Amino acid sequence: MTREKLVVITPVFPSLGEEHRGNYIRSKVQAMQHRVDVSVLCISGTPPAIRLQRHNYYSSSRTRQPIPGIPTTFLQYSSTPLVSRWMNGPRCYNRLKPIVESMRPDALLAYWIYPQGYAALGIARDLGIPVIIGALGSDVRRIADPVTRLRVSRTLREAPGVTTVSEELRQCAGRLGARLDRVHTIHNGCDHEIFDLHDRRQARLALAVDPDAELILFVGWLLRLKGVRDLLEAMAALAARRPKAVLAFVGEGDQMPYLQQQATALGLDHRVIFPGRCSATQVAQWLAASNLLCLPSYSEGCPNVVIEALCCGRPVVACNVGGIPELVDAENGCLVPVGSPSVLAETLNSALVRTWDESKIAGRYRRSWKDVADETLDLLSTQPPLQPVVSSFSLNS
Repeated sequence: MTREKLVVITPVFPSLGEEHRGNYIRSKVQAMQHRVDVSVLCISGTPPAIRLQRHNYYSSSRTRQPIPGIPTTFLQYSSTPLVSRWMNGPRCYNRLKPIVESMRPDALLAYWIYPQGYAALGIARDLGIPVIIGALGSDVRRIADPVTRLRVSRTLREAPGVTTVSEELRQCAGRLGARLDRVHTIHNGCDHEIFDLHDRRQARLALAVDPDAELILFVGWLLRLKGVRDLLEAMAALAARRPKAVLAFVGEGDQMPYLQQQATALGLDHRVIFPGRCSATQVAQWLAASNLLCLPSYSEGCPNVVIEALCCGRPVVACNVGGIPELVDAENGCLVPVGSPSVLAETLNSALVRTWDESKIAGRYRRSWKDVADETLDLLSTQPPLQPVVSSFSLNS
């Protein structure tokens, strides 16, 4: 019996040398391979040769090499920042359509609503196959302009099936026009072979961390949106009260120079450390070494690092945004308001004083990526083939 062919369309996916980019999507796709033949088309916009010197997680001008194991093609479409937003969807569609046609898939799964989901919807109509579009967070919560909002709303209204990574995000999709009976929350999973409860002292020995330190850990992109400046300010307020407190920023991003300079200016350069980008195994080791994870983000969907910390038995202090309250409660962490370093400092102090039941924390969230894959494929199997339209989707407004 021939297995069905699924094509996944996404703006982010890992490649050799950049294994961290969209690794959560890779985890989903990898888990799907036990049921379907799946290929990935990773497509993003290419700005002009003269571009703003600004870090952009969702695009890269370098040639990217696929990681063995999942058939992956990296593609780009022409995109001019601020100018071409209205045309990004049609351009993405035109770039993808002949490639998808040649692959002859039985269904499409697209992550990121616009332009990738918009294009996938049009292609699925042209080919008369089912499609599901997955929202990840900022694509429905932090829409930059009215043009993109119109395109996002249209895609959500017309999509026969939408997935979100949190119930809060599902409600956001509804406010943008999606029919809630078509929107399904599928929370992220975790690789429990990597992220599990491990001995703190052994992890600290391996990482050369003081065994008596009170280690506060941040993991993620060092961006202002992630609240990293608030966390450093909170650490400055906390430092005098807790002389053993140490803050580690695991990750990279455009805020790193500022954080390093400010830590030195505050006299905290010996208590604020920057391990840089880490592999999943290294992140798990840092989580094992930590007392708690802190994620003071201004916006989140269903942050993997929170799930990973909980699976490692570490409590979480995070902002009360997005899907975080669906993961964090009084038994496994603390929620704080956005943009309040003083409250964050007080909460971190309380969390460091408290005795947590780490075995209980680690035992609560046992959801795997296979669970995520099965729920997604089960939902996709219920979607009817779309009916082709007379005119090309790329020419419609």
